[in-house]
Amino acid sequence: MPECPDGPIRQHSFFRGVDWKKFETRQITPPYKPNVKSPNDTSNFDEDFTTEKSCIDPYSDKALLASIDPEAFANFSYTNTQFLV
Repeated sequence: MPECPDGPIRQHSFFRGVDWKKFETRQITPPYKPNVKSPNDTSNFDEDFTTEKSCIDPYSDKALLASIDPEAFANFSYTNTQFLV
């Protein structure tokens, strides 16, 4: 979480003792790893979120996606290998 190095999430008692540098470089096991049944398993998320309609449709909102500053995602490491353009 580079945007909040000393923020409230890191200060929460649940994360006491976590070496954040090692965590960010994947040198330690995360303190919590949810059980998932498949890459599309949403059972760990509340239905309030999983039933919410998507705000961005990558097929009809190309202008919106083109207007997003790529620097807003600097250091963002996730790549959805299942996403087809």
